Amino acid sequence: MFSLPWLELSRFKRHTITRLAMIVIIVIPSIYGGLYLASNWNPTDHLDKLQAAIVNEDTGAEKPDSDGERLNAGDDLVDEITPKGE
Repeated sequence: MFSLPWLELSRFKRHTITRLAMIVIIVIPSIYGGLYLASNWNPTDHLDKLQAAIVNEDTGAEKPDSDGERLNAGDDLVDEITPKGE
């Protein structure tokens, strides 16, 4: 019943090149799969080492219906996001 698949696979045992080809066909996708799994295993574990920059080019605007008071939303956002003293 299963003699045909074993017969086909036994052809790969005869030559060194075919053995090597089968090993390469198995090993290379396994390496790619392992690297993919390792990179996505715990992505939030090292976020504290991720460097980021905040660029604030907000010039502010005058509030409507006010006496010249300015609204600086960019500065307010930077003050909320960054730790004090940085």
